[in-house]
Amino acid sequence: MFTEKFNTLWKELNIQTDLEFSRYLNCERSYVNRMRRGDRVPGVRGKTAERLVDGFYLYAQDHDKEKELLKILKIDGDLKELEVKRRIREYLFEIKYTSTMLDKNGKTYSVNYRAGYKMRFGEKLSAVMKCLEITNVKLAKMVNLDASVISRYKNGVTMPKKNSDIADVLCERLLQYTKITEREENLQKLTGFDNYIFKNEKVLSVMFHKWMFDSYDEDISIVKNMIDSFKSVNSQAINQNYEVLQEKMKLLDCIEDDIGQSKSVYHGNEGLRQAVLRFLNGVRNGNVKEILLYSDENMNWMTDDEKFIKKWMLLMLACVQKGVLIRIIHNIDRGPKEMTDAIKSWLPLYMSGMIESYYAQRTGGERFSHTLFIAKGVGCISSWNAKNVNDKNIYFYDVEDEKIEFFENIFNSLLKESKHLVKVNVGESIPKDDKEYSEFKEWNIPGLRIILRDRSVSIIKDGEVPVEFNIGHPYMVMAFKNYLDK
Repeated sequence: MFTEKFNTLWKELNIQTDLEFSRYLNCERSYVNRMRRGDRVPGVRGKTAERLVDGFYLYAQDHDKEKELLKILKIDGDLKELEVKRRIREYLFEIKYTSTMLDKNGKTYSVNYRAGYKMRFGEKLSAVMKCLEITNVKLAKMVNLDASVISRYKNGVTMPKKNSDIADVLCERLLQYTKITEREENLQKLTGFDNYIFKNEKVLSVMFHKWMFDSYDEDISIVKNMIDSFKSVNSQAINQNYEVLQEKMKLLDCIEDDIGQSKSVYHGNEGLRQAVLRFLNGVRNGNVKEILLYSDENMNWMTDDEKFIKKWMLLMLACVQKGVLIRIIHNIDRGPKEMTDAIKSWLPLYMSGMIESYYAQRTGGERFSHTLFIAKGVGCISSWNAKNVNDKNIYFYDVEDEKIEFFENIFNSLLKESKHLVKVNVGESIPKDDKEYSEFKEWNIPGLRIILRDRSVSIIKDGEVPVEFNIGHPYMVMAFKNYLDK
């Protein structure tokens, strides 16, 4: 592994000869040649490793190869010299970290592991099992598998599918054993989760599953995509969208032709789209102060139809322009990609200041999915269906005040146990005296500042009118931590 990484740096930095590079290391050129051939691997903590890290860094500086070096190390933006050198060392030697754990008798023992964002499933499972002092045989009995299967998991030969029953059971049993044996502190050291996550069993369950199975590369791609979206945001976005809206009012006026105004039942994805157009059109034309939105269904009813998305966005903008407050509850067990897509699609609306978004701390059920879209004086769309069969679902459209009030009470009970997903501030910052935001680290990347806190991440676009997006969903905070750690 070292030789492969060494030769990659050599090639990408366009180093010409052993003699040339040996001068940067202050060693014989034959020693450089042996490292290139794989005959010599310096110790990770030795002086040669230190000279090697300095040598690659200085060579890149002297030959205008900084961009190539940062690309190899997968670093976006500028970092200080010491940080870049640390990354070179990690890249070359795949450094492992050590945490001191306590066994059931209070004695200490060590668990070695790679940086969390580099660990694969098998490595994570091995580290967790060592952290909990649990054997292959014991875990196999707990999850009703053969011990050889656990061994293959740990060795990276195979792994459970992310959304399979065995993946759920494996995570559940490991967390149960953690609690029974009072090893929460050990597991917290390993995962890096903060106290808030460990104090909330439902949040911990979702986050531990993600930590075990989600791809680091997927997190990085998602965060990069989101950062690009934030770079394109400006404080005038909502006004520009209003101007576009005014030009397309004729389209909105024609929406009534696409929906059945008197229906009480709608079928499948197409039926839900019709019901939503009717619902939002009623809000646009009515005297509504707020709308309440909740759904834990698959979002393909919206994302699979581009024409519908355009109509939906125009109607939502029209509602916001009228001063309608929109409260929406997302789910904690939606993956980072779904959360990112949701945030991105709502960015123009967030700029209005009329969106309050939350995430439910309770996880969704495994058997059934639900939808609640509520607007007093207009109606309520509700559903209760089997999971993952959206196109066969039935959606009820009720206009009776008694039913609307009933569903509103359900929504408010969910809201009481929910946390803010996104807070948007235009022209000001979130107060720094808030206990939740007291500790932070800051990164500067082209066009943006990113502030990472224990429970949230802020993306700030400075300018004549600064804009701050504060995201509190644990999935997204972890994804940003992975991105920034890299």
